[in-house]
Amino acid sequence: MIRRIGRLVRDSVRDIAGGLIAGLPGPTGRRLRRVWWGRRLAYLGPRVAIDEGVRIEGAEWISIGADTWIDRGVILLAGPPRPGRETRRLDNGNFAGRPGEMRLGARCHVGPYTILSAMGGLELGDEVTVSAGGRLYSLSHHYRSHARPHDRTIAFGSQTPDDRQALVAGPIVLGENVGLGADCLVLPGVSIGACSFVAPRSVVRRDLPANTLAGGDPAEIRGPRFAEDDREERSR
Repeated sequence: MIRRIGRLVRDSVRDIAGGLIAGLPGPTGRRLRRVWWGRRLAYLGPRVAIDEGVRIEGAEWISIGADTWIDRGVILLAGPPRPGRETRRLDNGNFAGRPGEMRLGARCHVGPYTILSAMGGLELGDEVTVSAGGRLYSLSHHYRSHARPHDRTIAFGSQTPDDRQALVAGPIVLGENVGLGADCLVLPGVSIGACSFVAPRSVVRRDLPANTLAGGDPAEIRGPRFAEDDREERSR
């Protein structure tokens, strides 16, 4: 009983301290958050900036490369999902990590109020920007059972008993120098090749090759992001 009370007190003090540190503005807040999360993340590179209001769950599954900026109000979710629920897995083999692992490269920017969910695995290459309001979900509830599409007891949501849930899971991989415009949604199992750009408010449901300019719902290829030479660029 005494030990249980002791653990409760320690957990409460830790949660209160973490909440206070998360909300501190300015350089002092950033320095304290670097110390706080440096002891909890799997890896925190040098000169990483974590702004106020950032929420991190499953910190021991998250690695963040040097000079990356985690902007205000970002939510990072990592760690494998609990077992026992029907899950369709999508995996194109581009992710070398484990389900639940989040790897953010160097010099990335995760824009304000973005959600990165790595329960199915998630990786951002170096110099990737996910603009404000982005949503990257490597795991999502599905609207019906994959094995029993006629079963009307399946509910779309996490509060339903596990045997009445259906999930889709698959790692999300963004190659180096990928940019996502504001309010983009990337669904489970999607890879976006290096040097690509996705227009704001797009929904990426399928893989996009390298050097792609894409947009829409679903996101469709509009051409190359970068021209082969300056003459081609001037003609566009």
